[in-house]
Amino acid sequence: MKQNLKPVKTSDGSYTFFSPEYDECYHSVKGGAILESFFKFSLPLYKDLKNKIEKNKIKSIKVLDIGFGLGYNILSLIYLWKKYFPFIRLEIISLEKDKNLVDILNWENLPDKLKMFSYILETLKKTKEKIYFLGFPSALYLNEKLEINLIFEDLRKVFLRFKKLNIKFDYIFHDAFSFLKNPEAWSYEVFLYEKNFLKNKGKIFTYACAKPIKRALLELGFSLKLNRITETYFKENLKKLIYELNLEFSVPEKYKKNPLKAIFEIFERHPGLEAKKDNLSKADLELLESLKKDKKSIFYRDTVFLNRSPKLIKLNREKSLK
Repeated sequence: MKQNLKPVKTSDGSYTFFSPEYDECYHSVKGGAILESFFKFSLPLYKDLKNKIEKNKIKSIKVLDIGFGLGYNILSLIYLWKKYFPFIRLEIISLEKDKNLVDILNWENLPDKLKMFSYILETLKKTKEKIYFLGFPSALYLNEKLEINLIFEDLRKVFLRFKKLNIKFDYIFHDAFSFLKNPEAWSYEVFLYEKNFLKNKGKIFTYACAKPIKRALLELGFSLKLNRITETYFKENLKKLIYELNLEFSVPEKYKKNPLKAIFEIFERHPGLEAKKDNLSKADLELLESLKKDKKSIFYRDTVFLNRSPKLIKLNREKSLK
């Protein structure tokens, strides 16, 4: 897959790409690519992991990262891991359909405390397609405490292999392109597979809060929680990160004196979502009943061994909406 990806500067000073194929950017431009990765993925994971560490002796965790993209989600996770829980072995399996994307990535233009991990990205570039992991062309970074396997393949093909080998994860980052642009990544069946891949009390973290996604997850027995910037944990930790990373903001003129206000307003309108493999709460059941009455909550189906074309998946849902 070859794309003419256009670099786009986001509000926290980091760059993302615009994808002509999907007609959208890899990250929130107004929220900031780096801050979005922390807010919607690595910070909620760390919050959950911290609670588990306090209750149990945890020696390792395994994370599935769906949509490697520019690598910011795993980069933000590595940053927190190195700072707060380096005693735990971290294993990441990341999926990326576009095998050429990694070649043009550059973490050297990021803040110093993030670009110090550029050697990991460079190792992934050097090992790209020189090894096979689970039978797929991959890239690898490996040391005693950190293992990253980056698989270049459609997530649905990889899921079938995971199922065959009974591979389990503690956490899943679901960060594919949007529901309307990338339907094959958001079907009921994809989330069903993810449920089976998760260990007990495992969680999915995503940026997507659309009604069909919530309904699919609820029908599969996931308990949902919106992660809002107004929560003290997220608000204080993001402020702390902004200070630590010394981010250089790029925001509209009216927000120049208070750039944080602009970014937090975006995150307030667009919270993160976490889905826990657990019993549904009363609020979950009430939301599910409400969504079932709303035609707009109809989700995608991909019942033919996760092999329907994206156009057909989308067309079938559009027919149901009429």
